[in-house]
Amino acid sequence: STSSTTSTSSSSSTTTSDLVTFEEIYTGKRRPVRIFDDTYLIVRLEDISMEACKLSCRMNTDCKYFYAYSNTNDVMVCRLLTNVEPFSKLGKFDGVVGKRIVN
Repeated sequence: STSSTTSTSSSSSTTTSDLVTFEEIYTGKRRPVRIFDDTYLIVRLEDISMEACKLSCRMNTDCKYFYAYSNTNDVMVCRLLTNVEPFSKLGKFDGVVGKRIVN
């Protein structure tokens, strides 16, 4: 009589997106200047949750910042950005600006 043994091994891999976290650098009405022009805009996403906004930025290697806010129609908008200006101002919308951090 013969017997056979099958073994399986699993490996885990870590991708860059797994190591990405975000630091909230502005909340409320304060935000960087020029965040609504196209200078640093990668893409503008509408009707999206905060987690989906963060995931979109995490998966896009060009994305260094995101700006998430509810517009005048109470629709969540997410702007993925390559950069932000170092100066801030008070804006019209309550929102969150997150800075991408790779651990």
